[in-house]
Amino acid sequence: MKASWHASFIAQAKKYQTHYETPHVIVVTRVFPKKQKGLCVLKGIPITEKCAAVSLATIVREGIIEIARLGLSGRSRDEKSQELYNYIVGDKFRTRFREIADGISLLREQQDKERTWHERVLI
Repeated sequence: MKASWHASFIAQAKKYQTHYETPHVIVVTRVFPKKQKGLCVLKGIPITEKCAAVSLATIVREGIIEIARLGLSGRSRDEKSQELYNYIVGDKFRTRFREIADGISLLREQQDKERTWHERVLI
């Protein structure tokens, strides 16, 4: 059975965001909305594939830590948080992150081809 994207994924993410009182959530999935892949943002929620999830979470975490480290006032912190969020959901970040995800996929394909070749040669 082939999995497919459901709008309820976003609703569920927003429900957890409210339930756990966190300003940041990321949907990690194998399926994407139509015409999307790798990394996209839907209704303000970043959606990524498994292989890129840790990298995206690391970027978000480092941004949050940097904002806290600067010891900004509440207002400045909110502005910086918004800037970080706008960057993450923006086209520039999405394009760069998609390039990284595509590079990872290409490397995995190459590794699989090499593994297959070695297995055939060693038989």
